[in-house]
Amino acid sequence: MEFRKNTKLSRVAFASEAGIDSSALSSIEHRRSPLRYAIARKICERFGVNQRWLFEGELPISPYIHFAPELENAIPSNALFSNAYLQHLKRGVERQSAWIAAGEKAGIHVEFSPVAPLPMQDYQLTVSKAIAGTLELIPPHLYSELTSDVVSAVVTFHARHKKEIEKFLQSKRGKT
Repeated sequence: MEFRKNTKLSRVAFASEAGIDSSALSSIEHRRSPLRYAIARKICERFGVNQRWLFEGELPISPYIHFAPELENAIPSNALFSNAYLQHLKRGVERQSAWIAAGEKAGIHVEFSPVAPLPMQDYQLTVSKAIAGTLELIPPHLYSELTSDVVSAVVTFHARHKKEIEKFLQSKRGKT
């Protein structure tokens, strides 16, 4: 309710802007009904609200994090937003929010597109371009620190996803 009031829109106007029913919004604001994923998605998309902020109240309030249509459409519209966030969105929202924050801190605009999974070569090209773009923006004496940070990020990623990676590699070995 506080966010809606900060927009200076009436309940009816806010609901209309978000493309939702004003009586449904009233029920949610007065805690008579839980927030469903379909309504949360419409509010977040229309007003640029970050899903983590809507779920946890943790700043920043924006930006809205876009996901591939395949993921968005796999979440039942009547699912509780809290369940949808925890089961489907949290990891992606946190990851993209961290990249955006790091970019802002470095004075770089970071934006993600809601794309379906890409071939590995496209990911390699994206990572290469990001590193090359960063190298162009920093003084040469920071190159080794950037390299160290990238290697550290890769090691951390591998540690965090060790079981998933091992399972994937085993399935690849089974196909050959």
